[in-house]
Amino acid sequence: MGKLAYLANSAWKRVRGAGRACPNCGSSAYRVVDRKYAVTELRRCAVCRLQYRAPADSAKDNHGFYQQRYASGSTTALPDAAALARLKAEGFAADDHGYRAYAALLAALGLGRGRRVFEYGCSWGYGSWQLANVSGYEVVAYDVAARRAAFARRQLGIDVVDTVSDLEPGGRLAKTFDCFFAAHVIEHVPRPSEVIDLAARLLKPGGYFVAITPNGSADFRAARRSAWHRAWGKVHPNLIDEVFWRQALGERPILIDTSPVDGGKAAAFGGGGPIGGPARLDGGELVCVARFE
Repeated sequence: MGKLAYLANSAWKRVRGAGRACPNCGSSAYRVVDRKYAVTELRRCAVCRLQYRAPADSAKDNHGFYQQRYASGSTTALPDAAALARLKAEGFAADDHGYRAYAALLAALGLGRGRRVFEYGCSWGYGSWQLANVSGYEVVAYDVAARRAAFARRQLGIDVVDTVSDLEPGGRLAKTFDCFFAAHVIEHVPRPSEVIDLAARLLKPGGYFVAITPNGSADFRAARRSAWHRAWGKVHPNLIDEVFWRQALGERPILIDTSPVDGGKAAAFGGGGPIGGPARLDGGELVCVARFE
């Protein structure tokens, strides 16, 4: 969907009164945080605290967009055979594909080789491949886009879930993972709290929920206002910040920082020790780590 079509669609939704409620919890109580083009707003839900774009998309429209029209450069474009062979030979070291900092975070938390990682939103598998083949994790993955999921399965050998019942309570994957990992995914999801619920079903006691998103914090807004303003819109209907995470994750132990997270701080959190005072959250990527007891 081009910008003009997106704006026209947003204007039409406003006229009809559609997409007003928080897509995460359904509340109609909010305050306006930011605006774009006179027809779209970034709102803070008064109940679940999510920052969401309004008018919001329906779950059906969101699913159709990511199945058919979503494109984000090389992270969604499927490589040809020659390009794939080169990327694998390089260990996917390029910045657009590289998971080195993410893998270092998992290792600092105490997740050694052989531990089980579930990657939520694997696109065409480049990150899952690195977690498995470079970092030595046992990886299972999921992506909503059937074409990219099929590529990950067939061309990269990733164990990509295609049976929804596997993810349900009592399914074959329930309580089998040491880490639930999502990089630049949750800002796209209509109901982020459902992702947290999924992590709770899949993680073993003591497992880690690790989510990396664009930084929606007030610190990042103060430091880089234009970048913060650009971070929400059609492609990113949510702008995740520490306020939402603390509300959504409740009493679970939580570490919030920006990437790259200091290894000593991550190790202290992984060991159950103190992690010092709060970080200034002014980096481009927001990192949330929670332990699910």
